[in-house]
Amino acid sequence: MSQQSADTFLGADVVKLSFRDADFQMRFYEPFRLVFVGAQLTVVSILAIEESLDIALFLILLLLPVSAVLACVATWIMTAQFKFQAGPEGIRCMNIWCKNQLVPWENIERIAKFNFAGMRYLRIWGSGDRLPIWLPMFIKQRDEFTELVANYVEADHELLGYFEQ
Repeated sequence: MSQQSADTFLGADVVKLSFRDADFQMRFYEPFRLVFVGAQLTVVSILAIEESLDIALFLILLLLPVSAVLACVATWIMTAQFKFQAGPEGIRCMNIWCKNQLVPWENIERIAKFNFAGMRYLRIWGSGDRLPIWLPMFIKQRDEFTELVANYVEADHELLGYFEQ
């Protein structure tokens, strides 16, 4: 149903309500890029130590593809394990110690951007929290996340501003 027909059917003044928690994941590419580069730098470091050209060529042909596959596997595990939720109560995400922590919408006190090797995060502090949660900005279902957050916070909330850019 198009937005215009939905407005006609429901009326333009209908308020959207959502009482569900939704799970979200990071996109694969951003962390893969970091893990892959780290793996390749490790291989190059090993090759720099090796003096024999024959062995160095063998290592290039063997280790570069193997490290690429291992980087894929490590990134897949990381993105599969790092899930977070948004729902009526707030955002549940991991802090720096990988402990799940809930920050209720009304308790969000401070938000700060953090860029780690090209991977952008929002650090979100709730009132009384010593440690912030680390919300990745590279979300697989970014539009769905933004829409869900918009249902729970005021239209001028600072958090929405980061995702509407």
